[in-house]
Order: sequence, then C-alpha cells, then structure tokens
Amino acid sequence: MNKSTGSQMPQVGALAARQLDDYYSHHPGMLFAEGLVLDVQQGYELQNAVAALRCQRG
Repeated sequence: MNKSTGSQMPQVGALAARQLDDYYSHHPGMLFAEGLVLDVQQGYELQNAVAALRCQRG
C-alpha cells in the first residue's frame, strides 16, 4: 500500500513489516508503546497490510 493506491499513510509498508517482526519477536505492539498514534482508518490500513504480509509469508 502506498500513495498511488490511495493510502493516507505512505509508510504503511514499513510500519506493517515492523509490527509483524515485533510480533514474531514476542514483543507485539512496540510501535504503539513508542508513541505511534493512528486514527481508525489508518489502524485498519495497518491491520490490512500486516495481514497481507502474513499471507505472503505463509
């Protein structure tokens, strides 16, 4: 997801990768512990990006 697909969060791919890596490292949610604040739309966008990465990884 990026600006060309209508994303309001251009860095969503990097955030999703970080979120998933933190999850697999047994430290989920560290982005939010570090102060990341998202609105509802951005939250769903991040969730969808993480789900897509999980599907790609199998």
